[in-house]
Amino acid sequence: MKTKAQMKMQQTAFMLIFLTIFFVMVGLIFMAFWNNSLKKGVNLLEENRAVILSKNLYQSAEFSCQDAYCVDTDKILFLNSTKYKNLFPVEYIKVYKIYPAESEKVCNIANYPDCNYYEFNFKNTNEIAGQGSFVALCRIEKTEFGFEKKCDLGKFIVGYEVK
Repeated sequence: MKTKAQMKMQQTAFMLIFLTIFFVMVGLIFMAFWNNSLKKGVNLLEENRAVILSKNLYQSAEFSCQDAYCVDTDKILFLNSTKYKNLFPVEYIKVYKIYPAESEKVCNIANYPDCNYYEFNFKNTNEIAGQGSFVALCRIEKTEFGFEKKCDLGKFIVGYEVK
């Protein structure tokens, strides 16, 4: 009789231990799925923030023309990214000239305006993605009749860190 009761107690103890381990495993799986959906939500929020920043950041005094809704490429050429490292809350800023299309050349003083790519890295992180908006890239050129404003189609891209 004693051995039968001890066997029932052992079965009950093993069943309780098994149920505890089972519910802990189910909880861990649930936490893994919840953490994954939380990361996706954070990345979606960062992407939306980058889109909003790309639409508004090019209108700041460091980029904008005298006219509204255009980017002054003369200003971009001389933008010092180390001075603005803490001013802009982004990972990087890229400005592409889309039309007229040219070969991919990073813009500097030597090849300006025969280039189509400006890039400013503010932070060095591993995984980075970017979102952008279309802008007018304008500059002042000297012609035979004086100075003339010349504009091209471009894309202003703001980078964010992927979590």
